[in-house]
Amino acid sequence: MTEIAPGSLVTLKSGGPKLTVEVVHSDQKVSVSWFVNNEYQFVTIPVVAVHLAQ
Repeated sequence: MTEIAPGSLVTLKSGGPKLTVEVVHSDQKVSVSWFVNNEYQFVTIPVVAVHLAQ
């Protein structure tokens, strides 16, 4: 199984766009980024909420 690491492309388990992992935190969270209408978005979420993109 491939591990989620900075640079990995992931999606939310509930669906949505591909997200780029920027930081994997030691507290089981990941910071991810994506673009919507050419606007940069960034959020930190629990790693259990994402999986590697196909």
